[in-house]
Amino acid sequence: MKGEGTAGKEAAECRSRHGMRKYHDIVGRVLGAVCLALLLTVRISVDAAAYADVAASHMESSLRQMERVRKRLQKLSYMPDAVQRTLDMNGKDRQIIDLAPGILAGYKITCLGDSITVGAGGGVDENGRLIGYCNHLSRILGCEVVNLGMGGTTIGDYFIENAFVNRYEQIPEDTDVIILEGGLNDYQVFAQGLWNGFGDITNREPETYCGDAYTLYQGIKDSYPNAEVFVVTASRSYLETLYQSVEPYRLQDFMDVQRLYAKWMGFQVIDLHEMGFLDCREEAARERWLIDIVHPNAEGHLLLAERIASELVYYYSHQ
Repeated sequence: MKGEGTAGKEAAECRSRHGMRKYHDIVGRVLGAVCLALLLTVRISVDAAAYADVAASHMESSLRQMERVRKRLQKLSYMPDAVQRTLDMNGKDRQIIDLAPGILAGYKITCLGDSITVGAGGGVDENGRLIGYCNHLSRILGCEVVNLGMGGTTIGDYFIENAFVNRYEQIPEDTDVIILEGGLNDYQVFAQGLWNGFGDITNREPETYCGDAYTLYQGIKDSYPNAEVFVVTASRSYLETLYQSVEPYRLQDFMDVQRLYAKWMGFQVIDLHEMGFLDCREEAARERWLIDIVHPNAEGHLLLAERIASELVYYYSHQ
């Protein structure tokens, strides 16, 4: 009996020792898993921080490079050859766009303009729809572009029902960026003697160019306070040569009003006129980029889209 009691006691102790070993084994595994999880968390945090540092460094490097490219681009406005000037500017535009891909992805852009915004001259797709700079802009930036172009329209309400000043409220409320492209038709109306109310920037009467341009700009500023507005001035045009002897106002005067009002409203200016981009006063440039003396061809629309995209990318990269 004593032997049986001793054996039972030894068996109990054995089971106890086995249980403790099992317990310690489980605890060890749990602690090991916890330690591994902590190590992974630390590693992930370190990797995330390192990635953030690399991304920030890359962005900083891209911005520095973008600044260098932009400075070189601005110097090109002094080149005498109009065709080569535009080609060289376009090369710089493409470099800037490539430095910040996707920066405007998901944005909504609305373009308010005339027949150039409609896409006249740019060709048609398989469904017969015009392909202009708005289409290219959407593809380049990966964003939605609302096209509010209308052929033959002017900024001012002289005798044209669909003037910009009468339809800017069609711009969607949720638009992020507004692009204003116009003024060349206003210049033609005055140059052809169809209207003579240029107005004055200090006495902004309605149905004058100065008055209605101010109403348009102020209306957009008040109605779309959260949108960034970019004013695209007209490129130098052969019309300036045709009308230089009959028109007291120059195309420059119309663009000066746009620049001044843009400055007052805090709008950005993409100054094609001042920088000589797509300057088509010379025959060689007209033959290459226009279908007539005003409207860009397919290549001209693409160049215009890349010029605008470059300015948008540069602006939003610095916000």
